[in-house]
Amino acid sequence: MPAKPTLAALARVLAPALLGWYTLDRALKLAAVVAFFRRPAPPAPPAWPGVTLVQPITRGRHDLAPILRARRALDYPGAVRHLVVCDRADHATQERCRALLGPGATILLADPDGGAIASKVAKLQVALPQLDGEIACFVDDDVALPPTALQALVAPLARDEVGATFGLARYISWGTVWSSLMSLFVNSNALLSYLPLAALTEPFTITGHCFALRRATLAAIGGLDGLDRRIDDDHEFARRVRARGLRIVQTPLLYDVTNELDSPAAYHAQLKRWFVFPGR
Repeated sequence: MPAKPTLAALARVLAPALLGWYTLDRALKLAAVVAFFRRPAPPAPPAWPGVTLVQPITRGRHDLAPILRARRALDYPGAVRHLVVCDRADHATQERCRALLGPGATILLADPDGGAIASKVAKLQVALPQLDGEIACFVDDDVALPPTALQALVAPLARDEVGATFGLARYISWGTVWSSLMSLFVNSNALLSYLPLAALTEPFTITGHCFALRRATLAAIGGLDGLDRRIDDDHEFARRVRARGLRIVQTPLLYDVTNELDSPAAYHAQLKRWFVFPGR
C-alpha cells in the first residue's frame, strides 16, 4: 500500500501553490489599481456649479491648522462656501476656525445630542438648512484635501445618472506606534481592496470621510434623517442613493487622514471597524 502523505510532504506541495496564488492575487490587484488611475478624467462641466463644503468640527488631538489651510486653498473654478459646524460650548475651536478660514466662512453651532458634544450626524443636520450651492460636499475634520479635490468630486456629478461621488483615504499619522500600525494597515490594504472591487462591480457604499452629491439628490433621499440611529450610516446613505436609481462613483481623489492613536485600545477599536464594515 502506498504510504500516507506526511504533513511535511503536504507542506512542500501546498507552500508553492499558496505562494503562487498569493503572487497572482497581488499582481492582478496591482494591475487593477494601475488601470483605475489611468482612466481618462471625466470632462469638465460647461459651468462649474457652486459647492457648499460642510465641515463638522470636533476638538481632537490632531492639528486643525494644516487641514483648514488646505481647504481655504482649494483650487475650484466655481463658488465655494465654507460651512463649519462646531460644538456650542467649544469656543476655542470656533475662534480657530474663524482665524484659519477667514471671514468668508460660516460658523454654525450644534448642541449635544446625548453626550457631552454633538455627534457628527447631529452637526450635519444643523448644516442642512444652510445649504445653498448646487453641490453639497461633506468632509470630516481629520481630512486634508488636495487642491483639486472638489474638481475630482464634482465633475462626475454632471452626468444625470450619478448620484454621489467619494474618494480614497491615505493615512499619514506616524507619531505613535499605534498610529503607525493603523496607517500601515490602511495604506497597504485600502487601494488593493477598493479599486479591484470597483473594476468588477459598481460601488455599493461610500467612504464617509469625504463625499459629494447634488443638493437635489440629498433632498430626494430624505436628507440625513434617521442616520443618527444607525451604526452603518455610510452604507445606509449609499443605499438610499442607489434606491433612487442613481450610481455611486469611486473617484481617484486621494486625501490625507490624520488619525492619532495613543493606546492599544484605541488601535483595536479602529481596526475592529475595518473588519465589521469591510465595504468601507
